[in-house]
Amino acid sequence: MSDEPDAIDIPYMLLADGATAVGGKLYVLGGGWNMIGVAEFPGRPPTPFSIAIGVSVPWTHTNRKFTLTIELVDADGERVDDEMGVALESGRPPGMRPGTSQNIPLTLTAHPEFPAPGAHTLAAKIDGEIKKTVSFEVVPLQMIPASPQE
Repeated sequence: MSDEPDAIDIPYMLLADGATAVGGKLYVLGGGWNMIGVAEFPGRPPTPFSIAIGVSVPWTHTNRKFTLTIELVDADGERVDDEMGVALESGRPPGMRPGTSQNIPLTLTAHPEFPAPGAHTLAAKIDGEIKKTVSFEVVPLQMIPASPQE
């Protein structure tokens, strides 16, 4: 993590069943979980999942290109599946007050193949530097509790 006071940051990262970013806002469905089921190993979850991310770009870093990458690792630190990445640049809109940070909400869709159950961590990096992590458990699908009936 950077000690630079005005560094690009990731204030939040959330796992969700589905998410999209529209008009500077995140729309999240089934967010905040920390356990996902897989029918057999190696294998993928029944459906892809979303990673909702907020990127905070300080005034001093606007109008500059940077790269956001997401790496998934298992409990031993071994990479699971391919790294995901996106190039970003946040401009300064007309009339923006000097010194104001820009917030970039975005989502990525993941459908990794997990070799085995266990603890996993997603690490969000800006230009190779880890800024935020979120951990979750991969379990056999039958271990996922059923939703309560309303």
